Amino acid sequence: MGEDSSCVRILTYNSSMTMLRARIVLIAFSLACALVFPLHAHAYGQGSYYSQGSYYSQGYYQSYYQGAYTPASTCSVTLYPTSIPNGATSTLSWTSANATTMFINSVGYVAVNSAGSAIVSPSTTTDYSCATTGTGGAGSYAASLTVTPAPMCTITIDTNPIQRGNSTTVHWTSSNATGFTITTLGSKTPNTTGSTPVSPTQTTDYGGTVTSTSGNSAAGSQTFDYSGGTTQSYVIFLR
Repeated sequence: MGEDSSCVRILTYNSSMTMLRARIVLIAFSLACALVFPLHAHAYGQGSYYSQGSYYSQGYYQSYYQGAYTPASTCSVTLYPTSIPNGATSTLSWTSANATTMFINSVGYVAVNSAGSAIVSPSTTTDYSCATTGTGGAGSYAASLTVTPAPMCTITIDTNPIQRGNSTTVHWTSSNATGFTITTLGSKTPNTTGSTPVSPTQTTDYGGTVTSTSGNSAAGSQTFDYSGGTTQSYVIFLR
């Protein structure tokens, strides 16, 4: 009976030592992995996601990973109004975040991570899109300003001056206009070409005036209106 008890104690001791050795080997292996592979990085959106660490659980170390997100750079451009007639102005505003550079088409490089503005008055429709670069990635934003051509008119007279009692012909044309009037002849259809014979009895003005009105709504109920006109005057002198 004594010998059996001794055998049981020896087997129990050996089993405990085996489990202890196995646990020590597992802990050592986990520590080695943590030293050999200390950092894991994963792509996350347009930024970087990274960190390292370990914690003790159930008698051995396990690796865990957590980290900080580096956001991509962003930019924004607004124009008020977004459409103007030739000769008018618009306010260009911009802002950026998480950027190392910011470029605006038709403007150039501007200060980053801050707001800015400028008054622009291009003669044609112009692109003001922006682009940024940054540690977390690039950003972009599309914007453009529509420019309506200026109204124009032309008036010509076949014979000038003329003798009293004779006649001549007045010719006209207009473009980019919403309204067109000719002194003495009155209102004419804009953006067309026309002519009419005239026989004035005294020196007479046949000047033409075109107008253009553009409206653009922005920021809720605010409306920008511009009226511009050009005039070309012709006077028939009598001899």
